[in-house]
Amino acid sequence: MSMKIWVDADSVPVQYRQIILKRATKENIATIFVADRLLNDVLIARDNHSALLRDPYRQSMERDELRKIKSAIEMVVVTTGANSADDYIIDNISEDDLLITHDI
Repeated sequence: MSMKIWVDADSVPVQYRQIILKRATKENIATIFVADRLLNDVLIARDNHSALLRDPYRQSMERDELRKIKSAIEMVVVTTGANSADDYIIDNISEDDLLITHDI
């Protein structure tokens, strides 16, 4: 299984999220942002990355097939509460994954 990057997006400042998003897009690294709200910068980066991945196939693939090509960037919204993003990450992270947080 490939390494994933988990981001405690509730705690990581926006400028750091931007750096992570740039690298995730450039390297096509599975990156999961976890927060108690939708983060527009993450959604925009995910959608732009998906479009970039689909571009070479737009003329040769059907629309339904094209939609299956997606960015490896994900946004997970958890319930609001103390440590809810942390708890979700702990429950889902794997041994070889990387966690980025600002909590420590």
